[in-house]
Amino acid sequence: MRLARKLANAYDLMVNPGMLTLIAGGWTEQWDKTYTAPLVVYPFEGNFEAQVKVMFAPVRNYQAAGLGVRPAQTQDTFLRIARHFHDGQGLGVSGIQQGKGFGYGVSYTDDTAYLKIERQGMLFTFSYSTNENNWVVLQKNYVFEMPTEVEIFLVCKSATNNEGIIAQFSNFIVVKR
Repeated sequence: MRLARKLANAYDLMVNPGMLTLIAGGWTEQWDKTYTAPLVVYPFEGNFEAQVKVMFAPVRNYQAAGLGVRPAQTQDTFLRIARHFHDGQGLGVSGIQQGKGFGYGVSYTDDTAYLKIERQGMLFTFSYSTNENNWVVLQKNYVFEMPTEVEIFLVCKSATNNEGIIAQFSNFIVVKR
């Protein structure tokens, strides 16, 4: 991955055929009442299992790319699992509900990660893998109130000065459960 400088938010389907490239400009965010990060959303209703492969090499604090879910009617409530940089390379789960945010993660240095979210009613499970076969659960059965109509999304953000960042996504799969 290469670092993009002062680029506006954009996406590209032609740079690498078979991949979605999301470009996040500097100062883009999905947190604390600021929702300027580029998203690609997939409307869905009910229980699901969603996964995606992300290639992303964050180099500064508050850069992230990942997979999330939010109510179809609002952007200020969400859950996501993302490859990120926050005082070091990592991978983590974060979210906001009723104005209160949470986040935690683990150290992770590989530029490629498979991310998965499973929903069963109000229970959400977040997992990651290095090879799409051996899944590591970061959070199992996290209780989070969300309507049945949601948007499953891919996101890339760079809330770091004027430096943008690029993430590439592929193998996006959503299965109704």
